[in-house]
Amino acid sequence: MFRLKIVLGYVVLVALFMASTYLVIENTMRPALQQDGDVALQRTALIAEKSRRLDEYALLEKARFVASRDDLQQAMIADYNGDAEYERHVEVHKLLERDQIRFTEFIAPKNIGIRNLDLPLGERRPADHQIFMAIDRSGRGVATLGDNLAHWMGENVARDFPLVLEVMERGEPRLASWNWSWSATEDRQLYRVAIAPLRDPGSDATLGAVILGNLVNDGVARRSQGLFAGASSGAYTPESDTREAALVPEVAFFRDGRIYGSTLSTHNQRALANQLFSEESAPQEDLERFVDVTINQTPYRALVRLFHRAGAQHERSGMVLLSNMKTTLAPVEHAKALTLRVGFGVLVVGAIFLLLSLHLYTRRFAQIEQGVQEVLSGNREYHFPHEGYHDDAASLAHYLNVMSAFLQGKPMPDDEDSPGDWSEMNGASGANPQITGVPLMMGGASQTSRDTTTEKPTEDVPS
Repeated sequence: MFRLKIVLGYVVLVALFMASTYLVIENTMRPALQQDGDVALQRTALIAEKSRRLDEYALLEKARFVASRDDLQQAMIADYNGDAEYERHVEVHKLLERDQIRFTEFIAPKNIGIRNLDLPLGERRPADHQIFMAIDRSGRGVATLGDNLAHWMGENVARDFPLVLEVMERGEPRLASWNWSWSATEDRQLYRVAIAPLRDPGSDATLGAVILGNLVNDGVARRSQGLFAGASSGAYTPESDTREAALVPEVAFFRDGRIYGSTLSTHNQRALANQLFSEESAPQEDLERFVDVTINQTPYRALVRLFHRAGAQHERSGMVLLSNMKTTLAPVEHAKALTLRVGFGVLVVGAIFLLLSLHLYTRRFAQIEQGVQEVLSGNREYHFPHEGYHDDAASLAHYLNVMSAFLQGKPMPDDEDSPGDWSEMNGASGANPQITGVPLMMGGASQTSRDTTTEKPTEDVPS
């Protein structure tokens, strides 16, 4: 029972220590890592928005460059023989194609290997633009680059996007987000466009506008993710399952409740949209907010950040950054698991060591107990051995031998007629405690008191 109590006490102490450590990890490390993750998402979103603004300024700079070409301005107002509309289309198309070739086949190859950040605005990637068109003063299409788009000539762009008329009226270039398709049967995609006015040479009169646009799709999301991972250019593909790669957030671009490009799979993208843009969790007026979502049974911390609104369009477009909470909080789970493993290891090893130590410590007392039973059974000459005993057991055995000798009337070590020095009763070290008289043992008397005749008391007998 004695051993059991000590072991149980040890187990309780170790368990309390493990529980305290577990709670400290849970209540300090977890909130700290969550806060750090939120700050990291905010800083990443700031980097993404600055990069996006640079891309927009680059797109606007290219649109201005194309619109400033004198020959393009002349082609918009020139008199053509025969089918004037067709001839103007051919001439403008040729001039637009010239500038597209300049961007894609002359400037882009020259800048291979150079960071996008180090390039002038007019030379930044991407060099190939999905919308590359010119429209006339009425807002109708004159020419556009692309395959099988001749049917689009004469299409009224200003009808769906009145901002182009405002640009031509004010003469100031603008940026906008368009849900655009080349035909009514196609699904509209999200584009970021730059509109630059075409001016009459030698005057401020507006002849039309040049529109350049970049498609916002999964490729754009992957390039943004590559920027977060430190890739200089191109789409980002994690090379390993390292923690550094896992900490790169997922990216999604949305407009008016629909996600147009992301680094997620189609199924996960749909699940994210359902949770972010449902009626219960519809975006508020805040430009930035955090949302906890679960995608494919994986918890994510999402930062929803709205881009600036484009004029009177009141568009609600922005980006979503998602941090995998399992990866973010992995150090907490590792620390808790390590605490449990170390705690159980210490518990088992400590319990075994404690039991072994108690056994080695108490087995000498068990041997002494057997000697006491031997004396009680009538063997008064029994000598308690103490060779190889630890100090406590050796001291107890020595004093038991002294007590046994005293009870048998044998001389004590300090008696004058002691036959020897009791060396046979000394411990293994040869050290014998100094005994000054035997009264220390069970109330016995000294030699002098034993030799004195004790007067026998008389009984009072009634007369």
